[in-house]
Amino acid sequence: MNLEFAEGRMQTSTLNGAVTTYVWDADGRRVMKRTGSATTTFVYDTAERRMRRRSLLSLADCSRL
Repeated sequence: MNLEFAEGRMQTSTLNGAVTTYVWDADGRRVMKRTGSATTTFVYDTAERRMRRRSLLSLADCSRL
């Protein structure tokens, strides 16, 4: 496992060749995680509680289902 940090936050992680990229907002909340062609977005309410997690696949992934 390889981890890369910037400004105190994990930016990428690599495990068994799979690279995961993380995106953070200005308040330090994770707002996106991308592994390969799968993207997960995170939405927060005004009390900074995570309200929703939404995963998206690319059209290429959907064609394999």
